[in-house]
This record gives sequence, C-alpha cells and structure tokens, in this order.
Amino acid sequence: MPDRQREAPCACDPRVLAALDRLLGEESDAYQQLLAFQQALHDRLVTRAFGDVLPHLPALEGGVRHIQALGQQRQALLATLAAQLGTPPETLTLRRLAALCPSPYDTRFRAHRRALRQHLRALQQLGRTNAALLRQALALVGGALALVGSLVPTLTYQESGTRPAPLQGRLLSQRA
Repeated sequence: MPDRQREAPCACDPRVLAALDRLLGEESDAYQQLLAFQQALHDRLVTRAFGDVLPHLPALEGGVRHIQALGQQRQALLATLAAQLGTPPETLTLRRLAALCPSPYDTRFRAHRRALRQHLRALQQLGRTNAALLRQALALVGGALALVGSLVPTLTYQESGTRPAPLQGRLLSQRA
C-alpha cells in the first residue's frame, strides 16, 4: 500500500499517542463485547426465550455506559493532540491523525479506525434485526391479548355492582 501524503510532521507527545492507542484497543474490545451481548439477545429473540432476555439487560446497559466513558476519554485525548497540532479538535479524526503520526501509530490508528467501523456496522445491522424481532413479538402478544379480550365478557359487573342480564339464546355446543 503506498504511503499517504503526510500533512506535516507530528509534534505530538508520544505518551499521549500511546495512551490513545491503548484506549482505542479498549474501545474496540468493548464494542466486541457489546456485539456479543446483542448476538445473545438476538439468539433469545429468535428462539422466543423472552424470559431469558431481562437478566441480560443490565450487562448490556453496563457495556453501553462503558463505551460512553471510553468515548469521553478518547475525546479528551484527541483534544490534547489537537492542541499539540494546532488544529481544532472537531477536525481531528482518526484518519487525519493517522496521516500525521509517525510509525507505528499511523498503521495502528488506521487499524483501530477500520475495526471500530466494522463493529459499528455490525451493531447497527444486528440492532435493526433485533428491533424487527421485538416488533414482531409485540405484535404477536398484542394479537393474543386482543383474542383473549374478545373471548372474555367485557363487563362482569355494572358500576352499580349488579350483574348485567345474561345473553339470550342457546350455545351452539348444547343441542336440544
């Protein structure tokens, strides 16, 4: 792969680059764990094991919170690097940082960027699939409740506390 044109030599603190490299690895691992949780949720939804879903939701929520915390740490490190480079933090992407950094960080940041993009795509796809499965399950539950509601008399007692008059006619199953 040919070398990309570098914008300017990197004037970044190597300790900050190393910290960002470690943090991006942690973030990638956290996304992999979140993906595993989503896959487990998917497997339970497919097999209609809804009772098994609820105990796993706190772990899923904890994984999302962990990713949010890592994202905040990443933003802080990127802001530090942006200040060292004299560029606005909102313009410093991993792609641009990789173009500015020396080896081995250039290839490592590109690899982290690719991995994070893959994890996000997979999570989005699995999230859409899980949402469709949940909508289908809710529709089935709604249909079952509607059926049960139509079979059960809607008014057992009137507001006054008296029972309504029984329906006239004979049941089809009791022939005379």
